Amino acid sequence: MGLKKEEQPAFIEKRKDLPFIVESVDFPGSMFLTTQHIGGKVIIRLNTRHKFYRDVWEPIKAIADRDPSTITGVEAVSTAGRTISALTLLLIAYGKAESMHHNPVDQYEDLLNHWGQFLSTMLGKIKDIR
Repeated sequence: MGLKKEEQPAFIEKRKDLPFIVESVDFPGSMFLTTQHIGGKVIIRLNTRHKFYRDVWEPIKAIADRDPSTITGVEAVSTAGRTISALTLLLIAYGKAESMHHNPVDQYEDLLNHWGQFLSTMLGKIKDIR
């Protein structure tokens, strides 16, 4: 699932000024994502072996990359429904993981506030989420 050698320079050039990079990487274990903070950049790696990636992320991306004229209404509605269910489960899994801490409100309240603020700001700066 990596880039071809000739595609790598263009990939790097296009992303060198971004404060974040999201990439799909094959690594063992049950973690869905890892983060790495380097020189003011955040590198987010999604685990292509994780069930969420294989069963949700990949199929959604495949549809997003298709020509719209090749997607049926039934397929679009089905994918949208599955996506909402998967996003709901993603939030529930986060809540469950958070509940493992003896005092989750004190531990994660700032994180959730920052996350919500960043998400709102980022969504406000894009015209097309794609």
